[in-house]
Amino acid sequence: MKRLSIIISTLCFVLISPMVASASHPKADRRARVLRATSQVNTSLEQAQKTLRKQKKAVKLSVLRNLRLMSLWTAELEEEARLKTSNRRIRHAFTRLDAQFNKTRRLVHRSLSRPSDAVLDAWYEVAFSMRNLRKKVKNLPTIRPQQNLTTMLRFQGEIDGVEIDFIGRNHDAIYRQCKRFLSDTPIRVRGLKLNGKSFRPNRSKTTPVQACALIALNARMSRGKPALKVTGSIGRAPISIQANSYAELKSTVSSLVPLVVSPRGVRRLNINGKRVTRRGRAWSGRAAAHLILNSVRRKGDVKIASGKMDRTPFVFTSKTRAGIRTECLDFHNAVLFDQTVHTIRVNGQKRRIRGWTPNQLCSFVSQLAKDA
Repeated sequence: MKRLSIIISTLCFVLISPMVASASHPKADRRARVLRATSQVNTSLEQAQKTLRKQKKAVKLSVLRNLRLMSLWTAELEEEARLKTSNRRIRHAFTRLDAQFNKTRRLVHRSLSRPSDAVLDAWYEVAFSMRNLRKKVKNLPTIRPQQNLTTMLRFQGEIDGVEIDFIGRNHDAIYRQCKRFLSDTPIRVRGLKLNGKSFRPNRSKTTPVQACALIALNARMSRGKPALKVTGSIGRAPISIQANSYAELKSTVSSLVPLVVSPRGVRRLNINGKRVTRRGRAWSGRAAAHLILNSVRRKGDVKIASGKMDRTPFVFTSKTRAGIRTECLDFHNAVLFDQTVHTIRVNGQKRRIRGWTPNQLCSFVSQLAKDA
């Protein structure tokens, strides 16, 4: 009898413990259901696209394009669910997916007059998975955000008339989402809408990499105010970079600005209202990034040296004169590496120089640095 009672109690524990565990975490369980339903939608969309590609002669390309857009919104919904943000954001992402589904459904019924059984089965699978996902999203409870949304970046705009909404932890995440979007959809970058402003790039020069880097540079913080902000333009392309620290700003500018600049370089920059132009050979992407970073003043710096090297303006800030000299050398190597400086102005003092080496030039600049 004792053995029988032990066996019965063990079986009860094994059977009841999963139920108790799931009941103790209803929010996490429902979130997992949404993720599973989203995965089913994604799988059904991939299968539908494969089926339609085999019958491409009888299917309009617009149907495939709309299915790819559905895949994009499905990936965004899955990312929102994994980030454990508020249910409002998850429902907002599902609303975009559902709207695209309704648009695709009307297009399928209008375009496919005599669909085959394989096409019907694939589409019915998509519709069934969407119905299942709709129920799971509707049953989601209220979940508090588990991360600080002030650090999240968001870009809302348009690519060739298609509305986009990218959300990421940093600018690189926005850049990767944009590249995935352009690789999954047959959209050409013929026009952009950046922060409410229309920008039409040159078709022969703009690539998806350049467009996505420009989009990432125009991403804004979802909440709060940025500690640092750089606005202006690179050539004709507008930029509005927001960051919480100088290290974050430096990483963003150093990685994305060289991608925006074409191999031919750029001759005009507008940085926080100051225009910088160059005659002759254009600036490279690395030089443009250095010029943008040079215009930002960091907190805690006590020494400053500002002026012009010929026609190129500069602002060096640091805690010591040695730091000013180091910044000057980096600036000279990145921006003026192929140019001979004839005149220099530092903190209101002008001097003509001839045959000075970069070390001599930067030592002179550091000696004229003033207290900030």
